[in-house]
Amino acid sequence: MKKLTIVLFFLFSFHSWSQIRDRASFNFQQLSSRSGERNLSDAWLSTRSALDKDGLTMLQVGFQARRTELPIGFIENNELWMLVPQVNLLHSLSDTYSVIFNFRYGAFGDLHTINGRTLRPEGAVIFDKYLNENLTLGLGLARGSNFGKIVNIPLVHVIWMINEKWMLDALLPSRLDLMYLPNSKTELGLGFNIVGSRYTIQSDERKIDSVGVGQMNLGPMYRYQIMPLTYLSLETGVAFGRRLSLMDENTEITEFNPENEMYLKSGIQYRF
Repeated sequence: MKKLTIVLFFLFSFHSWSQIRDRASFNFQQLSSRSGERNLSDAWLSTRSALDKDGLTMLQVGFQARRTELPIGFIENNELWMLVPQVNLLHSLSDTYSVIFNFRYGAFGDLHTINGRTLRPEGAVIFDKYLNENLTLGLGLARGSNFGKIVNIPLVHVIWMINEKWMLDALLPSRLDLMYLPNSKTELGLGFNIVGSRYTIQSDERKIDSVGVGQMNLGPMYRYQIMPLTYLSLETGVAFGRRLSLMDENTEITEFNPENEMYLKSGIQYRF
């Protein structure tokens, strides 16, 4: 029973899907674009509860809203939106194994095209093995669009408490954080993540029905607890591997690979 409690504590406290850890959050990212500004705003709100008296099955229901601003002139409407309800279910199978289910179904498009064509499901499942109090490893499968296109991709999950001050938290290939915890209020680290999605759009001038947006971020991060359960965060670094693609159904018509750019991301998180 003690192992089961520890597994769920690690999953909810340090899981690579930050939404599982956060009750609410707001983040804003800006690129130092040479071809016009491109910003990304992301908001998350959720609630969580135990489904059994022992707390071995946890359910979280939330809603995510993301606004991506593309360079002016790239498409007719340069604002793309992701409006997605989401469900996370964490369940301990035994003293050693646990499973995480993630499912979301929502709209991905511009505000002129929020209809049935923009709705789609995404999700993931991960099976974790608790090896000891410092290490949890897992394998899984996800269907999503972080790479700017809809793909099925295998996942590797790692939570490693290297020592009292250092930890590694990864959900590969989409995210990896190496964190230094000097005290109970401060988190310093180096982070890597992939941000993007595929959006359905409305276009009269071009024979396209969707646009794919994706990039990889790499840089240092800083979080500080300003009050109980509430953190301010600041991240900066290089956005690389950037891609903007125009598609007609599942056929890619044109792909652009913008130059690497510096990014600045700030936010506030209210945790469980």
